[in-house]
Amino acid sequence: VVEADVVEIEHSIPWVVDPPHNGRVHTVAELLPDGHERYLRLFHPFAPWSAEPHLGPVEARVRWRDVAARAGIDLMATTTLGTLGPGLPDDERERLAVWEGALDERTAEDLYAALDEGESGPIYFEFGLAAIIATDDHRERLFRASSHEGLQQAVSRIRALGAAFITTPSLSWNHDQRWITCSDYDLTSTYIATGGPTADRLLAHPDLEILEVQRTTRVDDFADESSHDITGG
Repeated sequence: VVEADVVEIEHSIPWVVDPPHNGRVHTVAELLPDGHERYLRLFHPFAPWSAEPHLGPVEARVRWRDVAARAGIDLMATTTLGTLGPGLPDDERERLAVWEGALDERTAEDLYAALDEGESGPIYFEFGLAAIIATDDHRERLFRASSHEGLQQAVSRIRALGAAFITTPSLSWNHDQRWITCSDYDLTSTYIATGGPTADRLLAHPDLEILEVQRTTRVDDFADESSHDITGG
């Protein structure tokens, strides 16, 4: 992608998320708007503690499903790290980590290439809280790119402003919001709102670990308690 393919624009999110207030219970409805046919959870892969996603591609990625199998449980849309940890050997817990609010470069490339397949029009990458905290001018940034290949250029712009560790936008969407992604700063998964054909393509992707969710599906650290979904949303 060339420099002209990515431009910074005035910050604006073209939808409103108005979730129900449920105390400590947090759901997909707080992250993504209503009106999409399908909602998905993309698990951020496990990687060695020593790996740094902002320094380049991470080769040694481990699926949640494989970790869950070693822990003796089934992977579900509401599985949390708290579920997996107690069933793992100490050396496994000490060796592997999952990044919060960030995808490694290879997973991000796979995701956006799949989302962008067959689409036309610009894609928007919004960097929220992480940019406010880490950039020199402490404000959110929004970039418009001609295709998914503009992601790395947008990330480079953010890093040049002082946020050296950023790898993933907080929110992204295509021009007509046919799909929207949310990588909230303290979540170990990215949530996606989209239509049926794109959802099917993502679910079938061999290098992306994705399960289907609802807007009522919990996303907090207690998501795997007895009630997986709540009313509302």
